[in-house]
Amino acid sequence: MKTRTWAALALVFAAGLAVYWYESPWLTLWQMQSAAKSGDAASFNAHVDYPRLRESLKGQVSTLLADQMGGSDGNNVGSAIGGLLGMFVADKAIDAFVRPETVMRAMQDGRLLPSLHHHKPSASSPDGTPPPPAGERLQWQTEREGADRFVAFALKPGTPREQATAFVLARHGFADWRLSELRLPQLAR
Repeated sequence: MKTRTWAALALVFAAGLAVYWYESPWLTLWQMQSAAKSGDAASFNAHVDYPRLRESLKGQVSTLLADQMGGSDGNNVGSAIGGLLGMFVADKAIDAFVRPETVMRAMQDGRLLPSLHHHKPSASSPDGTPPPPAGERLQWQTEREGADRFVAFALKPGTPREQATAFVLARHGFADWRLSELRLPQLAR
């Protein structure tokens, strides 16, 4: 009888551990959203891999610049130098721009880049973007890309998934997840 009790307890423990492992990215996403909403940068930063996040954005910008340069005459030395200068400036801008407050704001607004429409800055929107309308909440859709990647799409009501910013969490260890990539629809081809 004692062996059956231990076997049942081991089974319950294993099942609980499996559920925790499977649900852990949703828990991390919820913790990040709560930290962003309350402005708790320390808690938020515990779930962000800033070097990998910056590299993902640099890759997207680099691809966009390369695509734009590909449309010009490939033999033009000036355009090649301009492209290199553009990538250098973009790298430095991303290094300066990707900070806890901007990533936390992206988690709340569903976008990292400010709106291209010009708005007068206000106390609630220092970058000039309008605050979201009252009652408008982001809707989150998620998907797994294998066992080690979890993608959360921040959707505004009526926005198709292709136009949503995607927050990509990568697994570190058993059930620890960190934001390691942002997929920006503004930079998509």
